[in-house]
Amino acid sequence: MPDKWKRGSETDEYGQPIPPGQPSPREIRAALELIQSRWTARELRKRLVQPREAWTVPVVKTDHPAAVDGDGVIE
Repeated sequence: MPDKWKRGSETDEYGQPIPPGQPSPREIRAALELIQSRWTARELRKRLVQPREAWTVPVVKTDHPAAVDGDGVIE
């Protein structure tokens, strides 16, 4: 029985030995996890650096009679 902790002795999902030089399933999963965590961190940084105007609600002026207060501003 092959030693699972020894490099080059792992098998793929079909039980076939992984050829030398090819990444193991464990290495592929670790790389995928790293890529996903870096992407998530980058997206969160993008959201944090947006200007204040991007995450505040703009004030809209209108002359519609259904405006709540008399100055024509819907807030």
